[in-house]
Amino acid sequence: IGGAALATVVGFFLASFLNIRKVAVLTQWRFNAVELLLKPAAAALVMAWGVFIFYGLFLQLFAGSLSERLAHAASLSVTIVLGVAVYAVVLLLLGGVREEDLRAVPRLGSPLLNAARRLKMIRK
Repeated sequence: IGGAALATVVGFFLASFLNIRKVAVLTQWRFNAVELLLKPAAAALVMAWGVFIFYGLFLQLFAGSLSERLAHAASLSVTIVLGVAVYAVVLLLLGGVREEDLRAVPRLGSPLLNAARRLKMIRK
């Protein structure tokens, strides 16, 4: 079972790598490891740490007033929302999101860009 899972991951990685390489060759696009890998990975690590902390805190908070199952569900729901927020804020602070990235978001792009500008969390 483990071998099948590993083979699937390797297969998808190889297909993705070859596709990205071909697109890069055709468009003269340069792969920037810091922008595409390191900044998102750093934001993911901070998010993972935050989610770990938040889940424990909310589980303790909900444990006294809800059943065990509902306490876990409520903690998970709140933690997911907070995890997304932490990831977005950290990525903005690291400069991993540009103005053009936010403009490309349908419907929410303009309000998000305005908020990021007000908070001085965006780069051009």
